[in-house]
Amino acid sequence: PNHGSWLNTAECELSVLEKQCLGERVADEATLRARIQVWNGDRNHRSKRIDWQFRTAHWEAMPYGDLAEGLKVDRVVFIDLAEYRLHPYGNQWLWEGVCAAEIGVIERDGIDPDSYVESFSVESLFPREKGVGRDGANRVQIETGLLAQFIEKTVWLFYKHLEQKYPDKYRAPPA
Repeated sequence: PNHGSWLNTAECELSVLEKQCLGERVADEATLRARIQVWNGDRNHRSKRIDWQFRTAHWEAMPYGDLAEGLKVDRVVFIDLAEYRLHPYGNQWLWEGVCAAEIGVIERDGIDPDSYVESFSVESLFPREKGVGRDGANRVQIETGLLAQFIEKTVWLFYKHLEQKYPDKYRAPPA
């Protein structure tokens, strides 16, 4: 998809399937398959598509501080994926996964809310061993391992940190 990840797209489709096709209990697998086949044929016939994009006009051109304000959040993490591949260039028989990104963090209440307060370069490689071919692993294993490595290096940005950025702001007033 042009916007959003394949996982978000799959989640959206499964949600639509559940609401439109699986409202009540299904007696057996054959009935389930038949229902889904009819639903899928109808959905494909009507050329239904997912348009997965944030709906603020010109959000990609907004100053970062305004974007955070519009989203009603204090922090926005931008992940700009620079490279994603599973093979070395020109060799589809070897697995050599690379996921590289530039990550920038903005904070609405920072000194300059329109600039990154922090930025990071992240690169994940999978598998770690050289020379792994198609007989040693499959596409799903390589993608899963590569994404797990990338997530392991970036997930900390999305958790609440133990130390407050502005400790005085969160202290209770003296009694």
